[in-house]
Amino acid sequence: MTAFAPPASARVRDRAVPDLVAFISRFGGVVPPVTLVGLPRNDRLRPYGAVGVYGRGLTEVVAVPLPGGQARELRRRLATAPGVSTTGLGVALTVGPLGLLLTTADPIGDAGLLAGTVTRATLTAAATELRRSSGALP
Repeated sequence: MTAFAPPASARVRDRAVPDLVAFISRFGGVVPPVTLVGLPRNDRLRPYGAVGVYGRGLTEVVAVPLPGGQARELRRRLATAPGVSTTGLGVALTVGPLGLLLTTADPIGDAGLLAGTVTRATLTAAATELRRSSGALP
């Protein structure tokens, strides 16, 4: 169990923060494919919606369609991250076993975020596959 006890001199504020991924999943306007890079969609985690979760156990990939504002902000923050690189499909970062790929924006600024415990090549293949499919990612 993990616990945090702030020092007596600390000022603590609680703030309700909206769940962006739940909002995108519900109103994202796309349907993730049944499989991605050979991994089955894990419908037990998010049975419906725009966010696709693929694989199980140690090999998982999450595909999230990001609205323009969130995509721009994430791209801005990633620009200064150590180890980030530009690929033909967007910007990529690997930290330990976790990889991330933020695709280039479409004409209205939307982009796709892929993250998971797979190689950069697998994330690139997933982004390519999603772009070729029925618009599951920008």
